[in-house]
Amino acid sequence: MNVAGKIFRCQPCCREIRVEYEGGVQPLMLTEQKVQAQWAYTAEFGQPNMESLELGSYLYDVGCCSACMEKLSPDAEIRVDRATKLYEQLWDNHQRTIEEIEFRAAPLLKQVALDLTLADVQRAIGHSVDLTFGDRYATAGKRLKLIKTFVQKYSSTMEELIRKRFYAEGSITQTVKHYRQDALPRKRELKALLSLVYCEKKTNAAEQLNDNYPNFDSVRQPTQAAPDEMFYGDPGLNVPGITHSLDISNNDCGLHKILNKKMMHEIIDRLTLQVVPVDRVDSTSHQ
Repeated sequence: MNVAGKIFRCQPCCREIRVEYEGGVQPLMLTEQKVQAQWAYTAEFGQPNMESLELGSYLYDVGCCSACMEKLSPDAEIRVDRATKLYEQLWDNHQRTIEEIEFRAAPLLKQVALDLTLADVQRAIGHSVDLTFGDRYATAGKRLKLIKTFVQKYSSTMEELIRKRFYAEGSITQTVKHYRQDALPRKRELKALLSLVYCEKKTNAAEQLNDNYPNFDSVRQPTQAAPDEMFYGDPGLNVPGITHSLDISNNDCGLHKILNKKMMHEIIDRLTLQVVPVDRVDSTSHQ
């Protein structure tokens, strides 16, 4: 964006404080998210040079002027305190719920895995398999290797089948659903409170305008003629990110940690021994 200055716009009274930057119009690298936000402000409030943006755009900082803040100050402190306590409550509940579903997931998943049979695997792949693999007279040891190779080949199918049965059981899904329903109104309140949190700044102070890639070129200094006022602007909080961090999904039960390579090897060995019992393997290996 070619930037000429900044407009501090007060939400309560709609007053605008316009400042020019030293050096005039200069290109400024902003993140895509910030560019989109600035275009949204331009669509809503307009630009001083709307007829020719080559003359430079003005960045909007929407917040509250000092006069309005004096009226809102007691409420502002209450909002910050309420937002802090609300977030702490939500986070504690979030962590407790994740611990609960992780604790319940391990025995549930092991039971689902124990119930898995070779017949289930064959149904999942859509066709039956001759478990003699064309060699009816193979030793138990050789047959063991053939079946184990077959089971390993379809390990990803087995893993997906276990996941489906695990979630179909319903208790983890219900816990997640209950958490979401309970947290939703409080997350909405938190989002509303955070949208009204302001950051104190001087309208004539130099400012680093690129938070992601700060550098000397992205520091802009208002001219000496800029108004010297206190403004309470956007603190740069990632409100969607904050509220999203409080969400829980079925995947948060730690399934990827439980259904690991070791467990899959144990399942493969158990399914193999459903066809070739270990005593037969031992007896043939000693012949």
